[in-house]
Amino acid sequence: MYPDVAKSYNNMALVYDEQGDYSKALEYYQLALDIREAKFGKDHPSVATIYNNMALVYDNQGDYYKALEARDRQPCANHFGMTITERFWCTLNYSRAQ
Repeated sequence: MYPDVAKSYNNMALVYDEQGDYSKALEYYQLALDIREAKFGKDHPSVATIYNNMALVYDNQGDYYKALEARDRQPCANHFGMTITERFWCTLNYSRAQ
């Protein structure tokens, strides 16, 4: 699959999240994640974006354990191209590990 398809899935997930349909949002984030991991590998910033978005959905659901779990799966080795929010999560996670 192509990265543009992953972007479309990500955008669809954002809409479902805004509508409060969290299970659909997570379903589409997972589709986007599968494509991005296959295309770019697990340590790519675009993979971190998906994990960040999934963490926010879990947070919206009040499932803080799963939110932290999704956040902890974000690759943090390469901060280039990450948003401020993604860098924050990665930095916080890195700090906790120290």
